[in-house]
Amino acid sequence: MAPLIQLIPRGPFGREDIQAFAEEQGWTPAEVTVPEGPIEELAWVLGLVDADSPEDSEEIETVVVHWIEDQRFQVDYLAVEGDDPESFADWLRGELPLHSDQSLAQLTASTRDDAALMRALRRLGVNYAGRAFDSTSYGLLRWALHDPEPLVRRNALLAASLLDWPELVPLLTYVSETENDLAVREQALTTLDIVRDSTAAPLGGSGN
Repeated sequence: MAPLIQLIPRGPFGREDIQAFAEEQGWTPAEVTVPEGPIEELAWVLGLVDADSPEDSEEIETVVVHWIEDQRFQVDYLAVEGDDPESFADWLRGELPLHSDQSLAQLTASTRDDAALMRALRRLGVNYAGRAFDSTSYGLLRWALHDPEPLVRRNALLAASLLDWPELVPLLTYVSETENDLAVREQALTTLDIVRDSTAAPLGGSGN
């Protein structure tokens, strides 16, 4: 099965909106088991006909759509998994108010309000969790880790903790060695451990 694809809503799009859309589309609700904690989830299972299959032997592709409310990261988002999640995610982007990678990067880069920037950084981390290295997002995290506001830097680290990119190791090493704020420095060390564990990447280099 292909990896999970996260989709970040634009604007005021929430649980009631996705439930109404799912009902309109005739999606079948699925039972989900979520451990006690800061996450709430809804899910739907869809059986889609593979457009590339021969007419006399239609193949059914399974897609599961999740609506996730993550209280730790304070991000609500859709996640798609299944036989061909990319195609279905592309269709959803055309039907619902969802960010593209480009619009999310633009939002993060153009935001100057601290609270909005912290929210954008967390969304950026969720959007790229489990995905390949993205140089634009890396640049935004690096920029945010030099922000004068410690809380912005901590939210950048929170976003980085979701990413298994070896390229982050030198940057996090640099922050953990040079950061003046104790709380930020300790979080940088924790994030560095998380990223190293997820990538098995060695320490080294300068990421300033």
